[in-house]
Amino acid sequence: MRHLRSTLLLLSCIAPLGALRAQSEATPTTPTRKSWRPTLVLGAEVEGDNNVFLLSPLKIGDVAAPSPGQIISGRFNDMERASDLIGTVGLGLELKGPGLTGRPLTVGPSVEYARYVFNTVRSHVVAGFDLRQELPHQGRFRLGATVTPDQFTRNYLFDAIDGNVDGVITADERRYAPGRSFEADLGGDYRHRVSKSAGLWLLAGGGYSIRRFDAPHEDRDLDGPTGTLAIQFDRGRGLEVGLRYEVAGLTAPVTTRVVLLNEPDFGQDLNGDLDAVDLNVRRLTPVDRSRTEQAVAADLEVGIGKRTRLGFVFTHRWRSFSSDETYDVTNRGRRDRREEFGATMVNRLSRRVRLRTGAELGAQRLTRDLDTAGSGEIGDYSRARFIVGLSCECLRRRAAGDVGQ
Repeated sequence: MRHLRSTLLLLSCIAPLGALRAQSEATPTTPTRKSWRPTLVLGAEVEGDNNVFLLSPLKIGDVAAPSPGQIISGRFNDMERASDLIGTVGLGLELKGPGLTGRPLTVGPSVEYARYVFNTVRSHVVAGFDLRQELPHQGRFRLGATVTPDQFTRNYLFDAIDGNVDGVITADERRYAPGRSFEADLGGDYRHRVSKSAGLWLLAGGGYSIRRFDAPHEDRDLDGPTGTLAIQFDRGRGLEVGLRYEVAGLTAPVTTRVVLLNEPDFGQDLNGDLDAVDLNVRRLTPVDRSRTEQAVAADLEVGIGKRTRLGFVFTHRWRSFSSDETYDVTNRGRRDRREEFGATMVNRLSRRVRLRTGAELGAQRLTRDLDTAGSGEIGDYSRARFIVGLSCECLRRRAAGDVGQ
C-alpha cells in the first residue's frame, strides 16, 4: 500500500512511519472482559499544495496561461491552478472488544472526503476498514483496506490527428482526455516486540495494490503485490527511531497507444515522406508501464513535555520501468528517484483532542532513453505542502465491567 495510508491519521502522508509508533503504544494485550466499546473519531484538516498535478516547472505556468494549441488539445481542461487548498473531513468508528483468547480486538470502518478549492474535479472520497488483533507479548496482527472509487489525476495524451497531412503533429493536433481512476489497497502486517529492554520492535507486512483507469487510458492500469519491513527503537523518555522499507511490483497491460517520436532519434523515416528529419511524428506502438517501486524511510519522534511530540521523516523512493518496446519512449529505460522530507508536530489539547501541524518538501528526478518529443506526461518536479489538522474522539462509551480498571 502506498505509504500505508490511514484515513484516521490525517498526517500519515507526511510521516509514513508514524503509524508504526502509534501501533506500538502501550495497548493492553491481556485478556479483556466480554464487552464491546465504541469510539467515534472525527477529523478535519486543511492542506496547501503548490503542485497538485506534479508538473515540471515549465508546465506549471502553462496551467494558468495555456497556449492556443494547448486549449484546442484539451491538455489542461479542468486543471484550473497548479496549486490548491484542500479541505478534508474524516469520520471513523472503532469497536473494541474481546478477540482471540479474549485479547483486545479492534475493528471499524472509516471514510474521508477531500475537497479541492480551485481544482474541484480532483475532489474525492476514500473509504477504509481496519482490523487489529492484539497478541501475547505485545504482538499485534492487522488487516486493512482503503478504496478510492473515483479520482482525477490529470489529462493524458490519447491521440494525435494530422489535420494538414504533413506528417508532423503540432500542439493543436494533440488530443488529451481526463485520467480518472479507481484505486484499492489491501494488506496486513504483523508487529512483534523483539526486546523489551532494548525497546526493539519489528514489523513485516504484505498486500496487493489495484489501480484501474477509465477509457481511453486503460494502458495506465496497474496491479501487483506490495511488501513492508520496519524496525523501531523506543528508547523511552519520548524518543523513538524507526526505519522502513517498502516494495511494490506493479504490472500494467501491454497496450497499443499513440506516441510522438522524433525521426533523428531513430534514424528512420517514420511518416513515409522519404526523409528522417521530422519531429513529433505520430505512431501506434505497444506501451508497457510495468515497474518496480522501492522506498526507504527514516523516522524520528521526540516528546516535548507531556503534551507535544515532534516527528521528522526522510523518504527516498526509486522506480525502475521494465518496458523493452522499441518505440515506447515514455517508459523504456526510465528510472526515477524522489526524495521527501517532512516534519510534524502533534499537540494534545485535551484528553481526546489532538492538533496536528506539518510541512513537507519533495522533488523527483528521472532519466529515460528518449522521449524528446515530449509525449511522456511525467518529468522532473518539486513540491511543497503544509497541513493543519484536528482530530477528536467525540464519543467513547465506557463498557460494562470497565469501572475500576
